[in-house]
Amino acid sequence: MAKAVEIAWNLTPFRSDEFVEALKPYAERAINYGAKGYLIVRQADDELIVKQFAFFENKSDWDRYWNSDLMSECRAKLTGHFAVPVLYTWQEVITHGHVTGDGEEAAVAASADVG
Repeated sequence: MAKAVEIAWNLTPFRSDEFVEALKPYAERAINYGAKGYLIVRQADDELIVKQFAFFENKSDWDRYWNSDLMSECRAKLTGHFAVPVLYTWQEVITHGHVTGDGEEAAVAASADVG
């Protein structure tokens, strides 16, 4: 099962909309480095907290992405939009799922069978 890497971006005031729009293409490019998926969320109660998730099967692919020229460019371009340091955490995915469309059954990936 993939691991989830969480990057907590703590934003500076009045720039969260600009930040999330600029971050999107960089988050999407994680797929080119071996990610199985990605996600960006912004807290509803505090728009200055944005979390980026990327789902990788191995840490070396994550390292290639995070240390790439692409992500160095991202951090440089968005300097002043977020507080430093930017820290990430490597987490084990226990289960996940999603609904694939209106009226369709949920697509679920789980770490154990349910009987």
